[in-house]
Amino acid sequence: MKERNLKQVQIAEALGCNKGTVSKWLNGKIEPGLIYIAKLLKILDCTFEELISD
Repeated sequence: MKERNLKQVQIAEALGCNKGTVSKWLNGKIEPGLIYIAKLLKILDCTFEELISD
């Protein structure tokens, strides 16, 4: 996200969820479902491996 200059609220809007949910994903409190992961890959234009690497 940071590399692409996207904010949590922008990701949330693109996914159709709220910013709090995205925040919980990033903080490791919850994990996104498969549908959200697929959408994130498209939004961030990355592979699954890139998405999960830190």
